[in-house]
Amino acid sequence: MNLLTISKVRANSILLPIMLGGSIAVGVMLLSIHLDNEFILLGLPLLCLIIILLIIFPEISFGLFLTAGVYKADPRLEFLPIFLDLTVLFGFLSMVGVLYGILISRKIKLILPQRSILWPYIIIIFLSFFSLTYTLASIYGTDKLLRLSTITLLSCFLPFYLFQKEAPIDRFFLLFIALAFAMFLDIATGGLSPEEIGFKTAFGSNYLAVGRICGNAAIVLSLYSLMTSKSNLNKILYIVLLTTLLFALFISGGRGPLIALLLSVSCIFLYLLVRSLKSVMLNFTLKKNHLKILLIVFTVFLLVPIFLFISFYEYFETIIMRIHVLQEWGGFSALERILRFKRAFEAITSFPTAVTGLGIGGFSVYYEGFDDKRGAYPHNIFLEIGSELGLLGLLSFILMLYFSFYNGLSNIKKAQTNKMYFLSLTLLALLINMLLNSSISGDISDNRLLFAWIGIIYSTKNLIKAMKVG
Repeated sequence: MNLLTISKVRANSILLPIMLGGSIAVGVMLLSIHLDNEFILLGLPLLCLIIILLIIFPEISFGLFLTAGVYKADPRLEFLPIFLDLTVLFGFLSMVGVLYGILISRKIKLILPQRSILWPYIIIIFLSFFSLTYTLASIYGTDKLLRLSTITLLSCFLPFYLFQKEAPIDRFFLLFIALAFAMFLDIATGGLSPEEIGFKTAFGSNYLAVGRICGNAAIVLSLYSLMTSKSNLNKILYIVLLTTLLFALFISGGRGPLIALLLSVSCIFLYLLVRSLKSVMLNFTLKKNHLKILLIVFTVFLLVPIFLFISFYEYFETIIMRIHVLQEWGGFSALERILRFKRAFEAITSFPTAVTGLGIGGFSVYYEGFDDKRGAYPHNIFLEIGSELGLLGLLSFILMLYFSFYNGLSNIKKAQTNKMYFLSLTLLALLINMLLNSSISGDISDNRLLFAWIGIIYSTKNLIKAMKVG
């Protein structure tokens, strides 16, 4: 390729984002003429630059898309137009970024997702469409199907195109850590009082969102950032960040995210311990990676919580009380979930709903007796799919999870570099974490991170395969 051709490719690679960013900026400028607000006009160049960057780096748009529900209800964003939904905006920019990477910059390859994940999802979508013909929740079911075929679908399949190299994964993880730390700062600046009973929230979201984001970011920091960093200064910074995120998780008051984090990290610890013992028994040697991660995980997740509880015990009254209540009788929220679990299980084990399901969104009417745009759900993704889409839908989802775990474990064994090895461990822990979270709270769309980790595990499989071939 000669110099002239290279120049043309580079010129074309920035043409699309500049044109799109400029068009959006001009559109905002035309609207702002009627607003008589000079700050909007002054912010147009910055807006144009941000749009360009979000298209050039679509993994950032994708991260903002996945977490939009965490911050878009923030009262400080009330200045945004009513018609501007941040989930839709960042989802759109993610897709534009992928098209830009495929058609213009040629940095993204157009591939077809593996059948082991594609076909189960197609079956779930088909069953959802078909069940609209008999569901009692036509309002909620239609809204739920729309989310399933857009938001959840993008969460699951965009990673195949976004994460074909290591650098986008690093930027995506960095965004997650930054958002979690921002949530900690929002809680801290809102005022903290010792021995105060009550949930802590950030950016207008609920306490579960704080726990989930901080829990996921804590896994990334401990299993990936700490393990792959070569700078001692960065490692110290990561430990400080991890301490702040665990503090935010403890103070938020959410039991589910805390338990999910501890169990997911424990699963990775036990997995590595078993592999280490097997290696010692067969080869009389202990792999350096296994020993390193066992020591760091054990140290971090034992010493940091001990330090926090010794130093800030009086700030954790809410989570301590809620765990004590869980041990005694569970509390109202736990009893409510158990009742929903029972009703969903009844639908799965009854005829004909065991075969047909209640229909997409049908659990809402089955449980509450009325249809609404934001209906009730079992707070367990297995019971939700099984009760609404029948045993075939549940089997499809279980197969999707089975192949995801299979590929996740396979990635660990086939990783050619330390970075890919720790990335594979991290993704497996993230998958376990979100699977546990989705088993006690949220509906399918609320648990889009679960589908995102599934998609990223598959994209990592492709990345490892490409590195091996290369």
